[in-house]
Amino acid sequence: MAESTLLSRSNFLKFSSVAAAGTLLAACSSNKDSSSGSTTSSATASLPPVTNGAEALQRLKDGNSRFVTNKATCPEDTPLRRAELAEGQTPFALLLSCIDSRVPPELVFDQGLGDLMVIRSGGQVLDRAVIGSLEYGVAVIKCPLLMVLGHGKCGAVDSTIKSIQDNSTNEGLGDIAFLIEQIGTNIRPLVEKGGDDLLYRCIDANSKGIAADLPNRSSIIKKAVADGKLTIVAADYHLESGKVALLT
Repeated sequence: MAESTLLSRSNFLKFSSVAAAGTLLAACSSNKDSSSGSTTSSATASLPPVTNGAEALQRLKDGNSRFVTNKATCPEDTPLRRAELAEGQTPFALLLSCIDSRVPPELVFDQGLGDLMVIRSGGQVLDRAVIGSLEYGVAVIKCPLLMVLGHGKCGAVDSTIKSIQDNSTNEGLGDIAFLIEQIGTNIRPLVEKGGDDLLYRCIDANSKGIAADLPNRSSIIKKAVADGKLTIVAADYHLESGKVALLT
């Protein structure tokens, strides 16, 4: 996984000058309506509706680029936007991501209220509730893109690696053992083979395995893919740089 020399969002906040921060705040406030005092989103207000998976993926790429380069726009979280969304939602992408607190998809892709439908589970593990939630996003909301988003230094994958290496029964771990079992189906061959950068390779293999397995686990998702209405991709989020790299 390629390293990036760009500062992460957290490092930007830590090291940037007060003047730079002031510039960012000024940019956020520049969208205020002089008559109402409300703000609008420069990220989403003027964008056309997404009609297919390629457009949705490009919008995610553009948002992540803004995030990585510390040019994130202010999300639209005004009373007007909340009132609009109370009438209905049209998110343009489904995100299946890990529960890790360091990987909030809306921030990573610089999106606001109503833009993304996010389902999160440890290690992106699939179960009936997760699959049903994804099916809702595909069949009812009609999202044209489903991204399985893994991330660096994933604790769930790391625990699975250790469990396989130790030949552990995972007794006493409750349903954490279920997460380990499910992740293990995607990474066991890699763990048994060993080698350098094992954790990173397993993280990517887990995300790709989940993305590949989704049509096999859901007839709704399988049909949407076959009909050209849904694109599924796997991706990896780099904690240090903030960059998302496609794996498929």
